[in-house]
Amino acid sequence: MGLKKELPSMSRPRSILAIPLGGVDFVDGEGGQAALRVALALFVLGCYGVAQLTGMFGDLRVALQCVGGYLLFACLWCLIVAGEVGSERARLLTVIMLDELAFCLVMWRGEEATAVLAWLPIFMSLGNGLRVGVRIALYSASLAAACMSVVFISVPYWQQYGAASIGMVMAVVIVPVYGVALARKLDERRREAERRADEAEAATRTDQLTRAANRAGFMKAMARVVDEAKSSGMAACVFYIDLDGFKSVNDQVGHHAGDRVLVEVAEALRACVRSTDVVGRLGGDEFAIVARGMSDRRDAEALAEKIAVAVRAIEIHRAGLQLGASIGICMLPNAAVSAPQDAIDAADQAMLSVKKTSKNGFQFASAAA
Repeated sequence: MGLKKELPSMSRPRSILAIPLGGVDFVDGEGGQAALRVALALFVLGCYGVAQLTGMFGDLRVALQCVGGYLLFACLWCLIVAGEVGSERARLLTVIMLDELAFCLVMWRGEEATAVLAWLPIFMSLGNGLRVGVRIALYSASLAAACMSVVFISVPYWQQYGAASIGMVMAVVIVPVYGVALARKLDERRREAERRADEAEAATRTDQLTRAANRAGFMKAMARVVDEAKSSGMAACVFYIDLDGFKSVNDQVGHHAGDRVLVEVAEALRACVRSTDVVGRLGGDEFAIVARGMSDRRDAEALAEKIAVAVRAIEIHRAGLQLGASIGICMLPNAAVSAPQDAIDAADQAMLSVKKTSKNGFQFASAAA
């Protein structure tokens, strides 16, 4: 009875070789990260090349060789990602370790010329942590700190900057871990704010007594259904339900009991329909249901009878009182329906016809009422 809509596959290519460079996501995704390594290596290699030509840092041949070696590694890693060698987690842990080892090799061999790259371990650990989580940030930062400590202790050039070296090691651990934890906390607050905003918006579309959709919420659902009926011919059915005998409940038992009955009616109606259908309270003792994908009159009749039985089964703790339901039904698409209110009015008129005759029954609106 419901319509099943097939959604096109939106799977993202895992390999940078499967998509053009303009489509590479350098921020997220394993393929994008592999491409980012190549891009960074080319950028640093270019900067060192310019510095070598201008004599800015003296002889940079060793630094150029080190960065060139890393560029070859980055290109090789692109092939490993493209071939999906090993599991994704194994590749992640391995490439983090190789990144940190390669960086420290550059620091050890390049000495002064590579001091300008001291921010890279922080960048790598922070990026890994933001993409994967705090544990990965801690893993990456710990490796970086260990490797950098070995370099600063064993290389004479770095030994003369003892305090600065200690500060760099501390920064490479503290900054990424704190940054990732802070980002996660802010993301949690954003999601909580969005959840509260959604709840507040939903409250404006919900009847506070019965928790069914109120008139505004039901009209919004109806607008979508009518648009789909007009544009694609999607079938739907609108039920307008007026309770018979409810005034006697209020008059003889009291409004508190009447409110309790309305809550039970809403629960009974929800139990009669699917989760994709919308139950609304339009006001007083008038309810409505819109059932998407219902095209067969026999299905609509069966649901109307189910609703009537469910309403009559509600117990009122006073002898001689029983509820009934007069139900009007409007099938969509309908030539006379061009707006949500048209469908509700058509079902309402059909319900009034039942109300004037037998009550406790249902009637269909005409196709061109």
